[in-house]
Amino acid sequence: MAVCYPYHPLFGHTVAIVREEKFLGGEGHFRIVTESGEGTLVPVWMLDPNTFDASPIERPLIDADALLDLHALVASALSSLDAQVQGPDKEDESHGTTAPVSRSGGQP
Repeated sequence: MAVCYPYHPLFGHTVAIVREEKFLGGEGHFRIVTESGEGTLVPVWMLDPNTFDASPIERPLIDADALLDLHALVASALSSLDAQVQGPDKEDESHGTTAPVSRSGGQP
């Protein structure tokens, strides 16, 4: 079998399935071994060529404002994490290179 999901690092590689495993929630995974002997787990659907269609779409499905909101949420979470790790007496320098995000209303 081959890994069919184009964004997986083993995409296109031939693998041998050792066994199928089920985890909490019922998601099936294959324990696989690559031709070089590397073993790992991959979701079952990543080996099914009919599961994922990577064809580009004409219009984005996610609104630009929603992506900006997500960016703000992630930045806030990272900032909170940094504050917990560094403590209140340390200055936050780890994310200082992030460019500001503006809501210009235009398309990216």
